[in-house]
Amino acid sequence: WKNFWNYFLTGLLYFCIILIYMIPAFVIFWIAVGTAFFTTLTAAALQNIGVLISGLIATAPLIIMAFILVALAFYLIPAAAISYVSSNKFSEAFNLRKVFKKAFSGSYFIALILGLLYIMVLGVIFGWIPYVGRAIASFIVAITVYTMLGESYTEIK
Repeated sequence: WKNFWNYFLTGLLYFCIILIYMIPAFVIFWIAVGTAFFTTLTAAALQNIGVLISGLIATAPLIIMAFILVALAFYLIPAAAISYVSSNKFSEAFNLRKVFKKAFSGSYFIALILGLLYIMVLGVIFGWIPYVGRAIASFIVAITVYTMLGESYTEIK
């Protein structure tokens, strides 16, 4: 317990890293939602289904772009977090040249894919334990997957 506040602050900053990396996806998504909302209002006021359909079709690329940005953010966040933790500098999580170089390497990609497979397998195995199974699996997965990602991260020059 003697380092509790240090660990708490590290976790809070990790949460901030996640939020900051998700900002582009959130912005694009809310632009799409706003566009769809105002398209629906316009179509209702005009009582024209054609306006509604064309407006909703126009928002589809924005929603797809938002989902692609979410996937990219989830791919980059572990590399950014490891960069932050390894240097103990919050700004290192946003050194995009370093984060992209580490994240778009073969060993990081393989570690992430193996981690995702590991998550699925443990989720199925521990999912059978009522109430606490998912929590146990989540804890084991977090430790193991971040260890794999950390090892692949340090291998990359």
